[in-house]
Amino acid sequence: MNVVSNGMITAEQFKDLLMNLQGEDNNAAIKFRQLGDVWSPDFFRVVTVDGKVVTFGGEKNTTSVQRCDLSSVVQFEIRSTLEDFEPHKIYEVAP
Repeated sequence: MNVVSNGMITAEQFKDLLMNLQGEDNNAAIKFRQLGDVWSPDFFRVVTVDGKVVTFGGEKNTTSVQRCDLSSVVQFEIRSTLEDFEPHKIYEVAP
């Protein structure tokens, strides 16, 4: 995916990452921060990516579902190594 060394990726690269995580049954969950908001308290698994909307499923509470507009995500952290992403490193999403 060729992540920029300074930890910034484009919105399109972020969407591609989420699409790769969609439905994965592994340890590759993410937490994120939306513009003007605090960090999500827990890591989430990607359930679906539909256009500009992503649906996340909770890990601790499997009935917990959160939907968000991809364009509102400004930072994220991934829990495990995946492609060029390092675990527990904060990445910025460029608009």
